[in-house]
Amino acid sequence: MLYQIDYLVLLNGIFSILYVSISVFIGFLMILKYKKYGEKLLLLVGITWIGLVEPWYPSIISFIFYLLTGEGISLELYLIIGNVGAPLTLIAWIYAFTDLLYPQRRKIALILSIIYITLFEVIFSPF
Repeated sequence: MLYQIDYLVLLNGIFSILYVSISVFIGFLMILKYKKYGEKLLLLVGITWIGLVEPWYPSIISFIFYLLTGEGISLELYLIIGNVGAPLTLIAWIYAFTDLLYPQRRKIALILSIIYITLFEVIFSPF
């Protein structure tokens, strides 16, 4: 059953779905190019591109859930869905970035990123 919602909420939901769909499509195109050419950088940037729109995933899920049930998802679930892939996205991007510009500094950049990610997850984890 579809529930009546404000037109701004409807527009936000529709544009969120559109934005995420286009971005995920572009990310998958990069990953498919990786399979074709074997260039590791395409895989890493594709993963990063998909991960960059991760904060909009809970918006889409909450919008669809609201359309079907009349209620959105809980704040905790919203935050978990929106942040669960951020560490992988950051590591993929740091690896790709250092591969392009600073290959000699990749190891230290990855170590610092992993330390930052670990601290972030420990401090801001909802559990």
